[in-house]
Amino acid sequence: TSPKEAKASNLPSKFAVPDITPTVFAKRSSATIMLPESITLNQMYAQEYKVKFELMSEPSKIIVAGNAERLTQVITNLLSNAAKFSHPDTSVEIDVRPNNNNVRVAVKDYGRGIPLDFHDQIFEKFTQSDSSDRREASGFGLGLNISKEIIELHNGVINFESVPGKGSTFYFELPLKQ
Repeated sequence: TSPKEAKASNLPSKFAVPDITPTVFAKRSSATIMLPESITLNQMYAQEYKVKFELMSEPSKIIVAGNAERLTQVITNLLSNAAKFSHPDTSVEIDVRPNNNNVRVAVKDYGRGIPLDFHDQIFEKFTQSDSSDRREASGFGLGLNISKEIIELHNGVINFESVPGKGSTFYFELPLKQ
């Protein structure tokens, strides 16, 4: 049994990872990317970790074909991770921009970054980079894996750029609704 499997088998059933495919497609319609609302809903993370969420662009109404609830889940995960791994008294920058026939949503922090040897594992289940710094990062290491699944079910891509010691930018792109 691998350490990941052992960790997963010890989780209570309420932490089981559900198959989200049916819910994404059952509620699929036009979804508006509403970043100001997502930022407001996640202010508790900003306050808890002493960071400030800053919307870097004032997007017009950007509509994608998708499940708004699940896309909000992705944005919430990216915002909460950025807050958790940022240095206090820094900003988490959120940007949304059209990119050809897609929209790109990016969340940038100025935290410790992701170690290079961890880059290829970042979207795996039950995986977290070393959380031994000044504040323990809580969670089971599922958020990015679930976010990746949600974005891919919306025919999008999710990825990141990170420089150890300087911070990370997680972003996703989704097709605009035609």
